[in-house]
Amino acid sequence: MRLNKGTDIALRIAMRLASAGDRTTPTTREVAEAVAVPYTHAAKVVSRLQHLGVVEARRGGGGGLKLTQAGRTGSVGELVRALEGVGDVVACEGDPPCPLLAACRLRGALRTAQEAFYAALDPLTVEDLAGLPLVLQRHFGMTSAFVVADSGSSLSFSAPERPGECMVDSVALGKADAAENMSCFVHADGHQ
Repeated sequence: MRLNKGTDIALRIAMRLASAGDRTTPTTREVAEAVAVPYTHAAKVVSRLQHLGVVEARRGGGGGLKLTQAGRTGSVGELVRALEGVGDVVACEGDPPCPLLAACRLRGALRTAQEAFYAALDPLTVEDLAGLPLVLQRHFGMTSAFVVADSGSSLSFSAPERPGECMVDSVALGKADAAENMSCFVHADGHQ
């Protein structure tokens, strides 16, 4: 099953906001840049996420976007269902309607497959998807971290347990020797 573009963008935005935690409230423009989508698309999706109670947006100097508690802990399956809307995978009753409609069992099978897809996402939360990579938890005992930058080839993060910033090769994150591929530095002022 393929998700529509709006759902894809919504999941990326929610994951980006989850990885930022409560320490920052990026603007829609900043989030659009971070997830590599046009600002106009991001603005439409943020509006939809607000309507669904997933994102809170504030205007003004201290404003920005923040993932709500429901957005953090709600089911990804339910979120995808809400974003995708109700409908069949195929347009059997389109214009013109499929001539095989009366005797076809494909529609029911596809509906079952679609629900199985959503059911596989039901136990996951946005926090689960954007959570701290397991290797950082195992090797460094970190319980929380915030992504500072994700270049695609490396991930920079900052954690309360480790003042400064660390960077790890994204490919190495899934490997046992990821700790050897990590470099960390402490800011000159000793703070993150």
